[in-house]
Amino acid sequence: MTKLKRLAVLDDRIIEIQRPISDSEIHSRQADYPLLAPVDFAKKYRDVLFRTVSLGYEGEYHNIQMNRCDNPYCKWFGLEQHRFESAKGKPSRYRLSGAKGGTSHAIVCNPDPTTTIGKMTWKCTTNALSNWSIAEEIKRLATHDRVQDWEPEYEFHRGSCLKHDITPFATPNHFYRRGKSSGKSQKWQCKTCKKITNVLPERRETTTYHQQRNDILPTYVALILNRTPVKRVCEILEISSDTYYRKLE
Repeated sequence: MTKLKRLAVLDDRIIEIQRPISDSEIHSRQADYPLLAPVDFAKKYRDVLFRTVSLGYEGEYHNIQMNRCDNPYCKWFGLEQHRFESAKGKPSRYRLSGAKGGTSHAIVCNPDPTTTIGKMTWKCTTNALSNWSIAEEIKRLATHDRVQDWEPEYEFHRGSCLKHDITPFATPNHFYRRGKSSGKSQKWQCKTCKKITNVLPERRETTTYHQQRNDILPTYVALILNRTPVKRVCEILEISSDTYYRKLE
């Protein structure tokens, strides 16, 4: 059944984002925020900046980690944050520098504490970015102008009905068909409690009569709004120019 469409919202979870912090860490932050000075608070939770965020789309998961060296001549180029537990002082691969003169925070490459032989580090400076914020922006862009099936929740029974968990989609023999409304929605009546419920029509029942390619209409309208040339629209949708102009009318 071809269902009616609606614009997607962030709650549709087209993209899944795994939070880089746990619920206990959130509660800890909320407790520390009014108690610690801004500098102390930032110092305590600065390691969260280097946590990788996992983003899922269509069954595949991708890691987002923007806070790494971007100098191809540096030894730490493209490597994630790491703490050298066996070295003296337990230094990290990167350190976070403070914002100065209106500039944003940055990560700076530290020297390699394990060896001085081979490729060198160059104290490279890279702008610090929030992996979580970038993931949320990707999610917003992926949801923008996207359409989803409209699946409303129906109440097919009265509160006292003994068959309240039965629907006409699964067991239509427990319902009467009572024709269609003026909006072409099917009417179903429960045989037990006699409640009548209107069900949204299929998409092909709500568009212009004799439309043979309803499935292309959302993409067709989007292409027109983006001022795509007629020939290119026909190529993308695999339709003729006659079909293009008939739908335009």
